[in-house]
Amino acid sequence: MQSMTMAPPGLSIAAALKRCATGDRAALRVIYDAEAPAMIGVAMRILKRRELAEEAVHDAFMRIFQYAASFDPARGEAKAWIYAILRHRALN
Repeated sequence: MQSMTMAPPGLSIAAALKRCATGDRAALRVIYDAEAPAMIGVAMRILKRRELAEEAVHDAFMRIFQYAASFDPARGEAKAWIYAILRHRALN
């Protein structure tokens, strides 16, 4: 069941990913609000075209939500995990 409650302000990326794993879309919004502008910048450096960068970021957020349960904080930082997904999407 997908939760539509408001995610608390100041939720960390790792905590938001944990909530995304339970289907909490508000938690994905927390990640989006915090990281989307920087993610567009990273994608622009890779792809050189805004529309392609925006598409890569969109695809990355779809995958972040879909695979949030696979994030393991013992293997690395949450921010590094989401940017690895973005990089993979941009390069493909």
